[in-house]
Formats: sequence, C-alpha cells, structure tokens
Amino acid sequence: MTAGVRSPAGSTTIDPGPLLALAADVGPDATRSFAQRYATMLPQRISRLQTAVLTGDLEDGFVAALSLHTSSTMVGAHHLAAEAQRLAALLRAGDAAAARAAVAPLLGQATAVTRALDTVAPR
Repeated sequence: MTAGVRSPAGSTTIDPGPLLALAADVGPDATRSFAQRYATMLPQRISRLQTAVLTGDLEDGFVAALSLHTSSTMVGAHHLAAEAQRLAALLRAGDAAAARAAVAPLLGQATAVTRALDTVAPR
C-alpha cells in the first residue's frame, strides 16, 4: 500500500503512512490484522458514540469519541479522526445540540473509511 485510498470526492480516506510504519514495526500480517479488527469494531464504536450523543450521555460520548479518534489516527483515517476529535471537543464543552449535529458528518466519514479498508484489508 503506497498510495492513499481516495473517497469519491477525491480526498484521501486512508493515509497509508501509519499502516506502513506499523508494518515496519510489527510486520504486514499483524498490520493487516490490526486494520481488519479496526474495520470490524468500527460499527460498534460508532453505535456507542451515536447512542451516547442521542441519549445525552456526554461523558460516555466523550470517551467513545476519544477512542475513535485515537484508533482512527493509528489506521490512517485522518478525516474520521478529525471528526471524532471535533465531536469530543463539543461533548467536553457540554454542547449536546452541536454534538448531535456533528454526528452526521462523522457517520459519512465512517462509511467511507469502512469501504476504503475493505479494499485494502478485506475482513
């Protein structure tokens, strides 16, 4: 994987740099496994985050957003990581209405990342 996987709009959905660095450290098989596990767990992470935001559990939403930000950064999903970081900041500030509005862009990024990872590291 030497080039990023692009979204239909042309922006890079998955930056290969973090996965290439991980592969240099732990090998390609462990890296593929990591990417596959991330893709498998992504719907659960999104569901937890969405439920927390919609039910007003700002603390759990904040923790879920931080987790999503960190794991997305590690797999090279920088746009999704940025959306998660933005959502975490809104939750930390206690802005439930803005957090609810921020869920939709995050869901769109998560869908794009899932599709991109399925082409790079099929589950």
